Amino acid sequence: ETVLNASLALARKARELTGLGTVEVVVADPEPRVALAATGEAQALSDALGAIAAQARQDGSRAAKANKAGGSVAPETAALRRQLDRLVTLVADRPRTGAGALFLVMDAFVPPPGEADLLSTALADDPGPPGTATAALRETARVLAARGLVTFAVPMREPQERKRVEVNDTERIRVMSGPSRHTTGVPPVIPMGGTGRGPLRHEPVVDVLTRPDSAPLMTLVQPTAGTVLGVEEQLGPALQGLAGRWRVWFQAPEIPDGSLRRVEVRLPSSKVPLRGPRWVMASTPEGLAAARARLLAGGTSMTGGAVPVEARLEGKELRLRLPALPATAAAPAGPVRISVAFDNRSEVKHTVVPEADLGKAWQTTLRIQPPTGARKAAVVVEDLARGRWGATALDLTAAPAAQPGG
Repeated sequence: ETVLNASLALARKARELTGLGTVEVVVADPEPRVALAATGEAQALSDALGAIAAQARQDGSRAAKANKAGGSVAPETAALRRQLDRLVTLVADRPRTGAGALFLVMDAFVPPPGEADLLSTALADDPGPPGTATAALRETARVLAARGLVTFAVPMREPQERKRVEVNDTERIRVMSGPSRHTTGVPPVIPMGGTGRGPLRHEPVVDVLTRPDSAPLMTLVQPTAGTVLGVEEQLGPALQGLAGRWRVWFQAPEIPDGSLRRVEVRLPSSKVPLRGPRWVMASTPEGLAAARARLLAGGTSMTGGAVPVEARLEGKELRLRLPALPATAAAPAGPVRISVAFDNRSEVKHTVVPEADLGKAWQTTLRIQPPTGARKAAVVVEDLARGRWGATALDLTAAPAAQPGG
């Protein structure tokens, strides 16, 4: 139901979306795949979203039987973390072209047991206890903010008590079938009825932003200067707001250590910060390295790394070697970050070597302690000054041997 309603609502705003810039549609089922390459054509966007809505409608009866709680049940933390990691790596593979927006269609869910209080302080700098959903959401939020993506969570479900009686099957088919040469180029607008335009019209919006199952989504989107869009009437103002935003940038000495920097923008006459992304980065953030390492340790192949990595485990010593990079890629010594993850843990250990000359063969040794039951380790090595990286996986159940780089 969430995918159906959100796809239809976004399809009806295809012209406004493409008016802001090129739009790409990605479906995660569960690994990301591109449903529509970046386009500025409203018709193509409308068609792609209509096809997704049609498929969602076909699957709707099965989904309703499997999830009668309406998407409010907390997902397994490991599954949530895995999907957020996939989102982070997907975003990292896209070129940074300045300001952008991400509409993330997903269900709201109640906070996991014991995490309601943690999520209530979602704006704090603290990353959250390791292994929690709170930590996964906050880490992802920081990476999205640092990438310049204003993020909107879109749990667009129709409350059972407010079902639109006007929308029958025939009207849904009209919307999903797309326009003809006699139409304006976007799906027809389904009239909304029943609520009028008085003060009560804002009640559904207030409900979306204050419900307990919106707290995890607010944790994800607020640091990016986004919000939660749970009803269709929020979508128009959100798009208008994007068109009216200012992009402010600055130059400052940057230390490429992979850390994120907290940033606030204020007017001289105000003590309250303006609404904007709260994090910026000088180089690849730890959250992205952690996501790559966790996915690789879990069996997902990582592509895009240009740095070959050779690794072997001797006892508790992890020996790493990077062959000399081509002469055209040689550069002065700079910081290198090594991130190690295991297949049965969400925590990732990061080690930064301040000076490493990658213009010639480079090697180092780390002491690691694989957790009980771990069968695979993943190592991500990053040249922070130039944004290059490579990765490899180690089978902890096999005899120690060198592994080729990713």
